[in-house]
Amino acid sequence: MTAWTSPIGVPTAEEKETVSTLLAMIGGTEAQTAEVLEVYRRNGGNADKAAEVLLSGGLGASSSGWGDDTGSSSTSMALVPIIKAPRARPNTPEDIPDLVDLTKDDRMAVDDEDFEMKRAIEMSMESAREDLGGEFGGDIATNDQEVVMENDQEEVEDLEELIRKDGRPISLRSPTPETIYAALLLQALFHVPQVRNRLTTVPILEESSVSEDSDPVILSRIIELFGNLDLANLARLECDGVCEALDVLPVTASTGVTDSTKILYEKLTGIFEAAVASQPDPAPLLTFTSAQVDIEPGQREEFKTSQVSNHTYVSLDLSASSGGALGEPLGNDLLTRLARDLSKPVPDIQGGPSGSTNTVITTPSEVVAFVLTSSNPSFSTAASFAVPLYNSSSSMPSSSRFSYPSSLYIDPFLSLNLPLVHSKRVERERLAKEVREYEELRGKLIGKEYVSSSSTFTTAPAPAVDSSDNNSKDQGVLPSLRAALYYYENVANRSEGDDGTEVGKEERARVVEETERSLRATLEGIEKALKDLDTKISGAKTQMKTLFEGEELKKYQVSIAHFHLC
Repeated sequence: MTAWTSPIGVPTAEEKETVSTLLAMIGGTEAQTAEVLEVYRRNGGNADKAAEVLLSGGLGASSSGWGDDTGSSSTSMALVPIIKAPRARPNTPEDIPDLVDLTKDDRMAVDDEDFEMKRAIEMSMESAREDLGGEFGGDIATNDQEVVMENDQEEVEDLEELIRKDGRPISLRSPTPETIYAALLLQALFHVPQVRNRLTTVPILEESSVSEDSDPVILSRIIELFGNLDLANLARLECDGVCEALDVLPVTASTGVTDSTKILYEKLTGIFEAAVASQPDPAPLLTFTSAQVDIEPGQREEFKTSQVSNHTYVSLDLSASSGGALGEPLGNDLLTRLARDLSKPVPDIQGGPSGSTNTVITTPSEVVAFVLTSSNPSFSTAASFAVPLYNSSSSMPSSSRFSYPSSLYIDPFLSLNLPLVHSKRVERERLAKEVREYEELRGKLIGKEYVSSSSTFTTAPAPAVDSSDNNSKDQGVLPSLRAALYYYENVANRSEGDDGTEVGKEERARVVEETERSLRATLEGIEKALKDLDTKISGAKTQMKTLFEGEELKKYQVSIAHFHLC
């Protein structure tokens, strides 16, 4: 029997070509032709399946009984693949494994034969790829690559979103939506320089030496969080650990954002103050001391101090009807609201000079928080908490937006400056009284319409003026004079006297001209008086604005920052 015959018949020309290729793939000899042909035919003439069986060591194992194994068993090869690396991704071709000859007859392999064998395997596999690509393999590979590229692109985009760009602030995420206020408060405190500077000098204790819910552990986690907010290159961070240590409570319908934030802020204040108390400069960080001082009028004013207490924040009433300091015009800005809430006049029942009740700071802190509230029913929520300030302009019922400067001086609110500040407030009340008198006089001259539209000291709207009543005294002197002058200049008859004679005509013309001159002189005098009143009003208002601009009240300046809770 020759190498090209087998017990099942002579191979065809196509089978000879395929068998030759398969023999080259496995590095076989002509003696193995019959077995390779058997494997090829057993797999239905599928060269790919036959090659897979041969490469996996299936030569010589006939499950169907075809062929004669006795003539080739001594020269058959068991081909064991050596796996170089795992498959990188599905549906991608594997590297062709090296082949190791485990038979005794072919132990000594020649280098050039190994080279030719590898080359033949690579060529055959390349041909197999082309065949598969022509039917369906190319589409599968292309689709697979597209899917992999899309997944990789999504992963890259997700990673890019996590990277902090252009030095932007890091977004601090809370564990649940109901605890967002805690993340906002922590991030706001981080952005206060005084808080960061004082906490950097606090020694951090080992958490293993104390309980997890103790203040030192909470403080160490907050300091670690602040460090990450400062140095991390991530776009967002989670504050679950800090919130858990602080036992942050979720906002409910009964508590609200304001109450929940105040509770948490007071807890943080206690932790921070205890930590910085042992520092070389033990000045309060977030807690200040205040006192109530009652000023009783008289020939010699008396200052009586009472109700000394510690506070972590200042409450401000934003309602339009709140308090009012001496001579304080209605305004919707921080300084006006502070003066109105912290200094309330006490009118004298006998009509004498007014006293006042003042809340002053005896021991200031480095940071002051404000809680802005409103008793107006239309004010949807009292969630106006800030460190140091929250701008509630969007929720204000007032016609003017609430505003605040980038910085302010707290000197007018210190107890040591109260006598000076009180004297300036009394002076401002005197100036305000003058302005009211000047504006009242001007209103009589030009009409009530001026009072209702330009007076800065009228808190309630003026009653409407009945324009149909031309004789109303509210019309004003100046409009009446101008109307009379217009009549004598353009309407009055100068050519006819009462008796119809020439003498009567001359007398009539003389009377009209004299009346016209008198009205014009009176009108010019009133207009000059109005200009003088405008000058006095403007000067008094300027004095009122500059009363607290002296250098003696500009020693303690603080910066204003804010964050929004709603």
